[in-house]
Amino acid sequence: MSDLPANWEWTTIGNVASIQLGRQRSPKNHNGPHMHPYLRSANVTWGGIDLADVKDMNFEPSEVATFELRAGDLLLNEASGSPNEVGKPALWEGHLEGCCFQNTLLRVRSDAPSVAYLYWFCRSAALAGDFGRAGRGVNIRHLGKQGLASFPLPLPPLAEQERIVAAIEEHLSRLDAAEAAVESARHRVRALYQALLSRAQAEGEEVALDDLLVDIEAGKSFKTPGRPAHAAEWGVIKVSAMTWGEFDENENKAIPAGRPPDPRYEIRAGDLLLSRANTSEYVGATVLVGACRRRLLLSDKSMRLLTRHGVERRWLRFALGSRQVRSQMSALATGTSDSMRNISQAKVRGLRIRVPGADRQRVLADEIEGALHAIGRLEIEMELAKRRATGMRRSILRAGLSGKLIPQDPVDEPASVLLERIRHQRLAATPSGAPKRGQRRRQALGPSCEDEPSDRNRRPS
Repeated sequence: MSDLPANWEWTTIGNVASIQLGRQRSPKNHNGPHMHPYLRSANVTWGGIDLADVKDMNFEPSEVATFELRAGDLLLNEASGSPNEVGKPALWEGHLEGCCFQNTLLRVRSDAPSVAYLYWFCRSAALAGDFGRAGRGVNIRHLGKQGLASFPLPLPPLAEQERIVAAIEEHLSRLDAAEAAVESARHRVRALYQALLSRAQAEGEEVALDDLLVDIEAGKSFKTPGRPAHAAEWGVIKVSAMTWGEFDENENKAIPAGRPPDPRYEIRAGDLLLSRANTSEYVGATVLVGACRRRLLLSDKSMRLLTRHGVERRWLRFALGSRQVRSQMSALATGTSDSMRNISQAKVRGLRIRVPGADRQRVLADEIEGALHAIGRLEIEMELAKRRATGMRRSILRAGLSGKLIPQDPVDEPASVLLERIRHQRLAATPSGAPKRGQRRRQALGPSCEDEPSDRNRRPS
């Protein structure tokens, strides 16, 4: 995006908008005579402003004049550990009267350009990680007031900005509708998935799970370095290896050398594994192991169910994942925290299971397996559609912000005229008629139509 269309100009955000870093408030400001809503970075989301947890803080009247928000202001996330979250923008629409903001946020107040155009530009720069790369810091990237002020901005004529915004929002609204349809389909697929598993419990005599088992084997606890095991090393599985419906051998931790493992706990293809400990939603999650690497052990949070002769393990895996049995596991699990619940061997053995005949178990397993395979293909297609939509969003923004989404109109007032008007307005607003030091620095960050008319297509350095 180095060359710009006719009548566009390279400038900087600081040349067309005033930028203000918020104010930090300490616990001593929780009470006072001048309480105002206080916005933090957690309130600025990709979906807009979230007012669910806005607290009041004391701001003196002189501070409010500097830190109060007005309708039409942009708020940007000043820092983040994720490069694609730095500079995340949201438009303030006057949600709360007298609201002020924390120093985790930057306020951008347009001097003349379309606020919506600035919003879409900032959103594009944040999503692409451009703001993150422009920031400072190692683990946490800080964009800062000066970093944002000096950030290059391709500026179209004002009339074209409005047409670009309209075109972007029209295209994105269509994508929103398409993504909503995909998300609705995803929910229907998940409901179908549960309905299929429930077929494994739609018939047969009810017995205790223990009647179908020879034994239950529990794994061991190991102190590990936390990293995954190399191919030649012994490893122990994590609970996440059994969480998502399919066994994931990569979810493991290496066992330190010099501690010989007990090979009786090695996982083998065909094992039926159950998670003894997990979140309240996934405690008791069951998987049937397919191909599996060697030297991988059960952990103390996993169980291996050894089935009696004639029990179809594929059918039993579906039965244990059905709504009817999952509800029993959730009710029987113990623990004070939803993030880690436990179910004992005795309670697993006592689960009530409806058991059809051996031949019928195989038929049901084949039918459910075939339908789940088709569902898996649908889920892959939906995930691809989601990724394509994300790519299309970025392409639409890039095209709009480079002048390629809509045709230019040669009769539009050039952006150079707009920049000159902003410069004169700023000079007129200065009591002495001369720019302050900060204004001179901002002006130096971007080209002036008067000083550098031949540099329209060059990014500011």
